[in-house]
Amino acid sequence: MRVSLIAIVLLGGCVDDRLQSCAVDLTCPIGSTCVDGMFCATRGALDACAGLEEAAPCSSASVSGFCVSGACRTSTCGNGVLEYGELCDDGNLDDTDTCTSACMPASCGDGIVGTGETCDDHPGDATDCPYGMATCMVCDASCQLVTATGNVCGDHVVATPDEVCDDGNTSACGTCDAMCRTHVTATAATGFLVAIAGAQLNSSETFTLDDGAHTVVFELTFGGAVGTGHRAVAIATTSTAAQVATAMISAIAAAPNLDINATSGGGAVVSLVHAFKTSNGNHPITETVADSGFVANGMAGGAAGNCSNGVGCAVDDDCASRNCNTAHICGP
Repeated sequence: MRVSLIAIVLLGGCVDDRLQSCAVDLTCPIGSTCVDGMFCATRGALDACAGLEEAAPCSSASVSGFCVSGACRTSTCGNGVLEYGELCDDGNLDDTDTCTSACMPASCGDGIVGTGETCDDHPGDATDCPYGMATCMVCDASCQLVTATGNVCGDHVVATPDEVCDDGNTSACGTCDAMCRTHVTATAATGFLVAIAGAQLNSSETFTLDDGAHTVVFELTFGGAVGTGHRAVAIATTSTAAQVATAMISAIAAAPNLDINATSGGGAVVSLVHAFKTSNGNHPITETVADSGFVANGMAGGAAGNCSNGVGCAVDDDCASRNCNTAHICGP
C-alpha cells in the first residue's frame, strides 16, 4: 500500500512539479502541463478556461487568448498547430507559400506576392497608366503583371483634366501648345499701310510683304523701270494719298502667289489680311520710304496653322499646308 501511494504522489508530481515530454522537440517546464501532447500550459492557463467552452475568450495572469483543449492560449502562427483565429498553419512564416505568416490561406489581393502570382498590389485597381505614361505594367484581377496603356500629350486624345487640347503633336505648332494645356484659336495675321501723296514720295522707294512662303518687293514708280524682281506700283507726283493707296492695293492683288489680301481701310489706309489662318504670316512689313508719313504696321497676330508636313494634326488649321489627312498627319 505504501508503495502504491508513493507511485501516485510521484505521478502527480510529473504533472505539476517535474519536466515532462510533450510534443516533438517540446518539454514542458516545471509548473506546466502538457495538453493533448501539443503544448504546455500553466496552472493559471488551465484555471482560466475552467467551465468555458472551446475557443471561448480567456485571460490569466500570464496569457490572454482563447481556450484550446481546456487551456487559455495565445495563437502562435507558424507552430504547425491550427489554433483559434488561424485558417491554416504550415509550421513556418513563409509568405510565398500557400499559408501566409498571418496563418491565412494565400490569395490574390492579400498584398503578398505568393505562389503563381507576379504581383499583389491592389490587383485590378489600375486598368491603365497614369497620365504621361504611354505604357506601363499594372496588376490585374488575377494578380498577374500585364501591359497597360495611358494617355500622353500628342496622342490625339484630350485626356481631361490633365489636358485641355491635343492636336496630335508635342511641338509648339498647331491649335494646341506643346504641353496640351493651352488651346490656340487659328487666326490670320493682319497689318496695314498708310499711304502718302505722290508729291511726298521719291521714285524707287519700296515696301516689302512676306506671307511666310513668298516675299515680294513693291517699288513705287513714276513710270520708270523698277528693280529686278520688284513689282511696280505706278503713281504720279499729282496722286493723292488715297490714289496711292488704291495703286498699292492693285499691285498687291496682282502679285502672283502672295497670300496676303489687300483692301481699302478708308482714305489712305490699306488693310492687309493673310489669306490663311497661320502664325507663319507673322512677318514684319519693311519699307524704304523716306517720308515718315508713310506707315507700315504688321504683319502680326496670326496663330496656329504652322505645323510642317509629317507632323501630327487634328484639324486642317493645324497645318501650314492646311491639309490634315485621314491619318491625322499634315500632308501636302
